Amino acid sequence: MPVPPESIARKVAALGEQLVANYGDSNAGTFVSRFEQYGRLNAGTSVGQCSDIHFAMLKAYKQMVGPNAKAYLVNFQTGDNLHHTNLLIERNGRVNIIDYGNITTSDPGQLDMLAQNRRGGHGLAYRIFTDDGEIDSMVAHIDSPMGKFLREVSTGTSSFNPFESHDYTLVTAGLQNSSGSHVKLFFGELGGGDAIMGVAVNFSGVADLPAGFSLQGYISGALAYAHRTFHVDNTSESLHSGIIYINTGLGIVSPKLELSNFTFQARTDLVLEGGVWIKQYSAMEDDDSRYEGDFNLVSRTRVDMTIRPTRNFQIAAGVELELVPSFRTAFPSSTDGSSGVDGLGQTLGVLPNRVTASLDATYTFPSGVDLTAGATYQHTPLGGLGEARVGVATDIFRGNIFLQGALDRDETPIFLPGARREVGFLGELCPEGRSAPRGVCIALNGSRSLEDSTWSGSFTLGGHF
Repeated sequence: MPVPPESIARKVAALGEQLVANYGDSNAGTFVSRFEQYGRLNAGTSVGQCSDIHFAMLKAYKQMVGPNAKAYLVNFQTGDNLHHTNLLIERNGRVNIIDYGNITTSDPGQLDMLAQNRRGGHGLAYRIFTDDGEIDSMVAHIDSPMGKFLREVSTGTSSFNPFESHDYTLVTAGLQNSSGSHVKLFFGELGGGDAIMGVAVNFSGVADLPAGFSLQGYISGALAYAHRTFHVDNTSESLHSGIIYINTGLGIVSPKLELSNFTFQARTDLVLEGGVWIKQYSAMEDDDSRYEGDFNLVSRTRVDMTIRPTRNFQIAAGVELELVPSFRTAFPSSTDGSSGVDGLGQTLGVLPNRVTASLDATYTFPSGVDLTAGATYQHTPLGGLGEARVGVATDIFRGNIFLQGALDRDETPIFLPGARREVGFLGELCPEGRSAPRGVCIALNGSRSLEDSTWSGSFTLGGHF
């Protein structure tokens, strides 16, 4: 009789509990091999650090379940230590995060399915890896709630991924000019319980280049304080963080090519963002863990086209490629704070994180009401995602219904943004109109999962005065 996968996960966690008892130094640029680990375990010497141990657990799980098991490594910045790597297993829409001997389960419908409940995850992103022989390979870069929050308060945009959602509340007040530069005070709370407050600024500008090209740039940042209380081993712990966040971007925009009823425009952007956390953890014993940093370097290239066959009918299409640096969790200075740089050239690379294509059609009635229909396809190394939508829009209201999810749920893990198959709606009402938004705007959205019949939704209240 085959062993149930849940029992296998517990066996793998038991293996992790044995290995962590001999936690120690990693090999620079490569994992401590599993065979070497077992020999060291018997001898009572070091078996490696988090990436070595959880990679061995990943290989053990796949050997017992099969090579196509949806099991991965997830690397993230922690609240109580430096970067950490865990084992991530998905089965039947549930995500099990195995941290040595501990198992945390994310329920279906949870917005942040990668939440590190035991460690108080911070940082700007989750990095996902799979095994590639006796080394690993990065396959996804996913925005963290903290990253999306800091990006929104500083730049005004939480994420460029159309399938990304956010699990936080945000209240801001400040001043903004017509070019997008602003200064604002903000307060919010992440879904995991982090309360954040601070001040954010953004400065932007445009410079004309030859042949109609333009150079668009901005620099933004935030100074913030965050506090969180969570439970570790039935003990209540608190984490206080001072945060310094910087986000700067530079983009080259082509002139808009207009030929009769056809327009074309392209742009490419390079964005660098980074954060430093100055932390005070109630259970912290090592002062070296009080300071932590995380950064992203992102390149985006986008092409947009529109065709207007008739005066009232328009078709718009766009394609965007996002590239991010990749690394291997076996690279020690990326994962355990060591100074070793051996194997640097073999562990760094470039990841095509996603390619997104969209097609939207709009018909405008004489009354001024727009009828819209569209579709989006996104290719990622973890599988393809899609969305189909129809909607209506006026000068003060827009709304649509949609169907989205993974095109192959057996291939694509549910923690990937947009992978959960669902049907939903969204609506936004701005009584003063989209062309001159002054006053209060109300947004409402909701969705029902087609996989587990759960509902989710959000309500947003905002405005410009």
